[in-house]
Amino acid sequence: MALPKFNFTLPVLQMVSGSAAKVHKIAPNASAFRAAIDMIKGRLNSLVVSGPEGMAGILTERDFLKLPMEKGHSRKTSVADIMTPAAAVTTVPSSYTVQKCVSTMRSIKVRHLPIVEKGEVKAVLSMQDVSQQIAKTMSQQQHWPAGEDPSTLTVGDLLDDPNINTPTLGDIQMSSKASVADAVERMREMKSGSLLVRIPGVFMPYSNQFGIFTERDLVYSVAPYDEESPHDIKLEEVSRFTSGTSKAMMQAIVENPSLASTYRPTSVTCVQRTTKVRDCLSLMLGNGLLYVPVTENKQPINIISMRDINHFLAPETGV
Repeated sequence: MALPKFNFTLPVLQMVSGSAAKVHKIAPNASAFRAAIDMIKGRLNSLVVSGPEGMAGILTERDFLKLPMEKGHSRKTSVADIMTPAAAVTTVPSSYTVQKCVSTMRSIKVRHLPIVEKGEVKAVLSMQDVSQQIAKTMSQQQHWPAGEDPSTLTVGDLLDDPNINTPTLGDIQMSSKASVADAVERMREMKSGSLLVRIPGVFMPYSNQFGIFTERDLVYSVAPYDEESPHDIKLEEVSRFTSGTSKAMMQAIVENPSLASTYRPTSVTCVQRTTKVRDCLSLMLGNGLLYVPVTENKQPINIISMRDINHFLAPETGV
């Protein structure tokens, strides 16, 4: 079937308003430890690095993968050491429409896009902002052209789309006994922000329980605790694992979508190949998740990201 066409003609600053438009800043000489604390306390996934002459760069959760894997890593490292410098950051003017911003993010493969007006960063558009707009459009539009109703699209449709380059299971899977340093090295090699974590079983290579380790787990559970080397921290200590209730929880969200914004998982919630993309997006937005494992017959088969969903649904050309 044809994918729906979302036509976001609003100027971007009209969509990104209120608290979402607030620009959170940090100095280049601040420590990575300070940045991690600011991001955790503010539930932020990016910071604008601001120097005497304006924006010096941008710091995202992905940038924390650049931390040296040694004891004291976050306190010894400055924000300037791991940020994406301004020269490598694409910005757009406030006159851009949402659709043109989405097309720009998609073409250069970024999740954060600073919006600049008269040389000043007015907002940072994120994949979450775009996803919120997609979800809002999907919920408000009652009638879609034939063959373009997004409510029928499943996670399986996304995984099978040749334009969505999801990794193979072997590449994204690591033992829970592996170290954080090993995991970070794998994520750097793959240019990925997440890994499946498998628990070695007694009678079989892996047990049914599994987990996920993401760049956010690195920021939240490793960077603030740099008294120990990441080589000495096992993934089982900092990853989040399944509890066996994902299917029931997703069914409850399907029946009552408002649950997605109030549900606070203490363990990993997965989606199935048959899960509607719409419901998967609701779960991710409601809980601030960037990555969700996909299962089939109770076994993990892949991980999908919010970026994957945006690339699957968002328009390819700007206006």
